[in-house]
Amino acid sequence: MKFLLFILLSIFLVALPAFRIGGTVELRGIVKNECGYPVDNIIISIWKDSTKIDEVKSNYKGVYAYTLPEDGEYDIKVGINNRYYYLLQDSNIDILPIQIFRRDFVLQINRQELQHKTTRLNEACRHLVLNPKNVPYRGIFFSRFPSTLDEFLLFFSPLVPYDNLKKEGKSVIGKYYGFKLVSDTAYFSKYIEVNKAYIPEVDMKLFKDFSKGIIDLIAKNKEGFVGTLSYYNNQEVKSTFTNLLKEMPKDSTKGFINKLQYMDARIYTIADETSSEQKKK
Repeated sequence: MKFLLFILLSIFLVALPAFRIGGTVELRGIVKNECGYPVDNIIISIWKDSTKIDEVKSNYKGVYAYTLPEDGEYDIKVGINNRYYYLLQDSNIDILPIQIFRRDFVLQINRQELQHKTTRLNEACRHLVLNPKNVPYRGIFFSRFPSTLDEFLLFFSPLVPYDNLKKEGKSVIGKYYGFKLVSDTAYFSKYIEVNKAYIPEVDMKLFKDFSKGIIDLIAKNKEGFVGTLSYYNNQEVKSTFTNLLKEMPKDSTKGFINKLQYMDARIYTIADETSSEQKKK
């Protein structure tokens, strides 16, 4: 009997590695750029033996996670979908047979692409100043203005060590609102798209100007703003309010939030919770 138990125990111990949780390893990490900002919505593609296994995108905090079918040697490529960064290739990574294997990535900014895009935005701004009634110029200026948080930071952040619009930022944002380029809804959409991935770690002064301009539009068209915001999920709505409420005049914040409860209960709840959290800090 003891001999039989010994044999069974030996078989179990030999087979134990195969019974690792799900027989899988979770690959997890954070993608940031060289300025230390998390990079949202960046593709991380995973390869094994020159064959692409799958791909996953980073979230608004730059975090990604993917469950590998097994440990072993893998190649990873980061940033294939973003021209603002040089493609990062990390080859022959030996993924250990553990439950979680962490791998962080730092992307280098493509300074030529950044300079090209910021120059084009600045040119559109100058053309509009010289031709303020030119309707096509309005559309061009609006389309070239940053449409994501990552792009906004690359264009305006003083932490970027390359040529961007950190010196002209305040003027560009002022003209962005001052010329009334497009409809209120289009302004609301772009503001939300930039702010939906907002986290306090990426705060900078030009966010204040960006938010103050949209606050003036919201005051005239609350229904349009709430209607646009209603298409976004809870986290995106919360991120938008995190930045917006910080710049909204204190004497008008309560009244603004109270009106939301008659427009959209979900958005009202998120705005009220965000406001309460900010008061506690």
